[in-house]
Amino acid sequence: MLPPINDDFESSVSMTSFAMEELYPLELTADRLTALMKLPKGASVPLDNIHTALQENLKPSKHKAVLELEPWQGIEILVLEGTCTFNDEPCPQGNYRRLPNTNHCKITAASDCILFIKYNQFLSGDTGDRCIDTRTAEKWLPGPVDGIEIRPLHVFDTESIMLLRWHHAAEFKPNLNPRGEEILVVNGLLQNRDHLYRQFSWIRNPIEDWRTWHGNTGTLAYYKSGHFPDDPNRIQS
Repeated sequence: MLPPINDDFESSVSMTSFAMEELYPLELTADRLTALMKLPKGASVPLDNIHTALQENLKPSKHKAVLELEPWQGIEILVLEGTCTFNDEPCPQGNYRRLPNTNHCKITAASDCILFIKYNQFLSGDTGDRCIDTRTAEKWLPGPVDGIEIRPLHVFDTESIMLLRWHHAAEFKPNLNPRGEEILVVNGLLQNRDHLYRQFSWIRNPIEDWRTWHGNTGTLAYYKSGHFPDDPNRIQS
């Protein structure tokens, strides 16, 4: 089982019709979904109708009513553990994928996998298609402070997505952006003035709650900023 992350959601959702072992919603609203997903080896998931599977398989709860949006516009995936394929193209641990169109696309688990997924969260006009192996050493860049390096993943309009990696204990204070920040702790420990966040912790901050982030040696974090919609039309529906 994945460790508890968000007490507002149940930690396990049955997805038997798609052979999913576990889906852990982190954010679930009428127009978007952010989740951790565990796929056992051999499981295959067609992305072009996964929203229908979610609607049919979520346990009766407050989440059932909000999954009404279709079709999904875009998917973002970071492979946290294991190896999967996208239409038979290998995507091992550390791969980052963005697909603006999920038609005829299928994920298959070559081994037990844990994926970080975001549905229907492309900003209006963003058609960026990305396939990035974040393990490529020469693509990492010096970070904002000594001890931290970054791996850029995607930039569009106000939105910026990157990985942050700590080589030794250091603190990082992001440049303020009026459209918020989102963080997933991939490895290690991350903390701000109020909390300590362990592996697979997920943080979503509006601008007024931004903090200075402290990481220890080996901490790896997915970091996304500038993407909170300031009006409903900024996210396609």
